[in-house]
Amino acid sequence: MKDSSIGTLNRIDKRILRLLQQDGRLTNADLAIKVNVSAATCHRRTQRLFNEGYIQSVGRRQHRVS
Repeated sequence: MKDSSIGTLNRIDKRILRLLQQDGRLTNADLAIKVNVSAATCHRRTQRLFNEGYIQSVGRRQHRVS
């Protein structure tokens, strides 16, 4: 039986993506609180987003000022 959640993004996945776009340095614990899921669930979902290519890297971008 195929899991219908694989390959689709629900509101929690989209919120994780949005929050990481805003601040890629969020810890898993902080991200879980903001998304209102357990840390384990947040980690599993974030890992799936990496594995499926929705996230390629996280971090803070800094722009050089001349």
